[in-house]
Amino acid sequence: MFGQKNHKADSALTKIIKIDSLFNCFGVVFSGEYTPPIEIHNVAQRFTPIEADIVASEQIFVSQYNQENKATEARSGAKVLDDEKKYFSKFNRQYLGYTDKNGNRNLIIHLFDYSKKNVVKKYVGNSWKTSFLILFSDILPFEIVTYRVDLTEKKLYATF
Repeated sequence: MFGQKNHKADSALTKIIKIDSLFNCFGVVFSGEYTPPIEIHNVAQRFTPIEADIVASEQIFVSQYNQENKATEARSGAKVLDDEKKYFSKFNRQYLGYTDKNGNRNLIIHLFDYSKKNVVKKYVGNSWKTSFLILFSDILPFEIVTYRVDLTEKKLYATF
């Protein structure tokens, strides 16, 4: 199911999604008009991801997660998982799409553990539905991970 609900965020639309075949929680798709509070290198143009982009990015994410973590110093402390799809099924997601200067389509997948819903709500409320989350803390009581999927090259990166 690719359900949707529109929200106003910094004068840009977001769409709440749920794709039962991919994850148990919800996702937020940020429109190409949304200006994220992070710097993304090599951006030529932003785009609004469609369901096919999200499905492809999730498949690349779970199939390359362990390999990318082992190969990238940026994720040296990341877990090696036996079942990536099962582990991340309890995470809410945020999706930002952009085309880089080489013409490749990329999706940033920002995941945060929603298994302790009340704890997450204490820190972020419902702001995850309308704003790309940036949290600064020495220790958070829930996990947040961010990856970039190059949809053109079908490759997962721990950096964006």
